[in-house]
Amino acid sequence: MTEPLEYEITNVGGVEHASLTLRPGLNILRGPNGCGKTSSINAVARLHGSDVSLERRDGTDHGTISGPGGVLVRVGQVVRSKGDASLSIVDTTPVSTLIDPGLKASDAAARARLRALVNLVGIGMEDDTLAALAPDESLRAWLRQSIEDDPTEDVMVALNRLKHETERRAREQEAVAESQDGRISAATERAESLVEAIGGRQKMVSVSVDDARQALIAASGRYEREVARCEAREDLEARQAEFQSLSPERPDVEAAEAKKLSAQDDLSMMDAAVHQLEVKLAEAKAQQAGFRLALESATEDALSVKQRADEWDAAQAILARPVEGPTRDQLDALKVEIVNDAEMTLEAARISEEYAESQKAFADAVKGRDEAQREGERLRKLAKGLPARLAEILDTAGAPGITVVDGRVCAFDGDRVLDWERRLSDGQRIYRALDLAARRWPGGVVALSGQFWTALDPEHRGLIASAAAERGLFVVTEEADDGELRTEWVG
Repeated sequence: MTEPLEYEITNVGGVEHASLTLRPGLNILRGPNGCGKTSSINAVARLHGSDVSLERRDGTDHGTISGPGGVLVRVGQVVRSKGDASLSIVDTTPVSTLIDPGLKASDAAARARLRALVNLVGIGMEDDTLAALAPDESLRAWLRQSIEDDPTEDVMVALNRLKHETERRAREQEAVAESQDGRISAATERAESLVEAIGGRQKMVSVSVDDARQALIAASGRYEREVARCEAREDLEARQAEFQSLSPERPDVEAAEAKKLSAQDDLSMMDAAVHQLEVKLAEAKAQQAGFRLALESATEDALSVKQRADEWDAAQAILARPVEGPTRDQLDALKVEIVNDAEMTLEAARISEEYAESQKAFADAVKGRDEAQREGERLRKLAKGLPARLAEILDTAGAPGITVVDGRVCAFDGDRVLDWERRLSDGQRIYRALDLAARRWPGGVVALSGQFWTALDPEHRGLIASAAAERGLFVVTEEADDGELRTEWVG
């Protein structure tokens, strides 16, 4: 059996002097009102590390408290402690709240119990806790920043912040997914209108718009060259038609030249005759003038014939040239063949590229929507899984057999999971709550307020006594009656 705890209290609060002995189980301080029961309990709690307020007894210089392990507390204008208590004082607030939070609303009671459980187990804001609560690195970084910006040591506050942020991000991703639906619809409508405009998907081409544009430029250049050839053909045909009306025979240039030479010979002979026949000068000069006129006329005729012969030769050369180049009908057909086809190919390429872009926009929107949906679902799952991760933290921190389901504290009973409030008996709640206290503060001192104690019925008082004794806890409380201040051990 664990050794009892001995305390000496002098001049503290309403206590002039009291000797207390606490044993594992339930210890009740009895005595009339004003005898120092509450002061004694506070003195014990302060000696074991509680920060409860103490005052020296009126009219005294200071008070003292001594207890196990040689710990001494001096109560003057300030309270000073010497030595270290071997046992810790149990924080009774989470213990009593876990047993009965005193709230009628079930949801409010469930939240109060969950917060009490976290405090009772002693889960702090360590990195391991943050990592367990937020397995997602981005959310974990956000949670650290949130705690840095608005410091808190309350795990439940951090849990609620994380839940709200996770759900906010999930809603954000869901909104992104919903917006992608609009892009998908727009891309689908655009693709359908393009298919209709081009006359069916079979008319789509794989040629790029740039390539089709270059092909159109080349086709237009080719067409312009054919236009030039056509115009040259037409000019040639017009000239040939003109020359068809000329004399079918070529003028005799040789005859004209011979005639001219004969005249020259005659002139020469006459000139000689004139020199020789001065007597016949007058007649010869007359003949000379006539021959000169004849020569001039013959020369003009020769020139005219030569000119007409040159024209005839040129005409024959033109007539001999083969007629080449497209006709106007052929040119119109060629325009349809190369230019119109190139223009149609360019338009088909433009529509095909726009169709491909609409298909890519559709695929990107579907991908974005699916990714946003998956991320939203993942975040929703993370938010929903927070209670389960808190349960894992509780189990690791020293709360085996207890879990959290839908934000409510539950307990394992074999393979069954029982709701703490609805399925556990009062005795089971008391035993489990004190078991958690004993795990965190082995052999600790539990100072229950008289108000809490007097509110319990005899059955629950007995349950607390037996549970405390089984778990080696020193429970101390108070109850008013007649007689001097004294300790009653219930066991």
